[in-house]
Amino acid sequence: MKIIFDHQIFVDQRVGGISKYHTELYKNLLEIGCDADLICRLHQNLFVKEEFNNHKLFIEKNSIWIKRSMKFYNSLELYAKLNKNRDCIIHPTYYNTTLLKRFTKNPMVITVHDLTHELFFPKTDQVRRFLKKKKQTIMTADRIIAISNHTKKDLMAYYHLPEDKIDVVYHGVNNRIDLKNSYSKRHEYILFVGERQGYKNFEITIRALASLLKGYSIDLICVGGEFNAAEKHLIHQLNLESCVYSQYVSEDYLQYLYQNAILFIYPSLYEGFGLPILEAFRNDCPICISNTSCFPEIAGDAALYFDPNDQDSIQEQVRSILDNKQLRENLRSKGNQRMRNFSWEKTARTTLASYRKI
Repeated sequence: MKIIFDHQIFVDQRVGGISKYHTELYKNLLEIGCDADLICRLHQNLFVKEEFNNHKLFIEKNSIWIKRSMKFYNSLELYAKLNKNRDCIIHPTYYNTTLLKRFTKNPMVITVHDLTHELFFPKTDQVRRFLKKKKQTIMTADRIIAISNHTKKDLMAYYHLPEDKIDVVYHGVNNRIDLKNSYSKRHEYILFVGERQGYKNFEITIRALASLLKGYSIDLICVGGEFNAAEKHLIHQLNLESCVYSQYVSEDYLQYLYQNAILFIYPSLYEGFGLPILEAFRNDCPICISNTSCFPEIAGDAALYFDPNDQDSIQEQVRSILDNKQLRENLRSKGNQRMRNFSWEKTARTTLASYRKI
């Protein structure tokens, strides 16, 4: 049985949870002896660059024309590969599969990471076009992988899919690399990782944290894109310019930030899995997270939970971690235990079992 992954997410995403997932899945399938190919000679993705740089071409500069060229080149290679391997399973890395289903008869498995576009995004023309492609892919896939039971339930409710068509396969986490003392020591800080718009719930969170940042003389470090105009205005309005920062960081430096943070906060209203939870566990970082969607399923008793719509709830739970060193140690210990339930090898083996069903 041969598995072929396409190029979609690696052309479109420089970093991010979905490209991280597919990179680790592909790598670990190879390590357990699965015959798999990743069709991605031209790309802009940092994870693929780090893992497979010996035979990939990474493009530092990007534009719409470069992206179109990357997609065209990779599509030609993908169809050539599928033509030679008519019995293989295709595992697209994202939801644009119209041409795949039109020109190939290969069975297809798709991983659905969440339903944020369906449930939270304004239905602009662009979002409607995306959702049309996503629905076509989901409805025509031979098998669907959901990354949590919560996502599986959402799929069944929204798309009316039969339960026996969906397999739940959790994400994994790599082994810890100790970087705690690898960089110059920073002032004490709370860590926020990822995007901040909409359902990521950044505005309520920073309002809830404002008095704590000032009262405890700690910083808030936001790993992700630069602050937009509205965020800068909010930070200025709350008089937090001296203690709230945003920055892009390398993978190593992100691990260092986890390892030295007083806590990691994850206030999203909704996630399909929440990979940063495992990253925090791996790096012995106490976590304070929303009590919504899949978070309790993934973190179990190894987190302190708050109501993400309630500023007082966020503030109260964060304060309890700041005030209680023993609580922080307990959360670190429980996180270390909880992390043992997740590995990328386990992800690969469970995914392989899903492939075998078709």
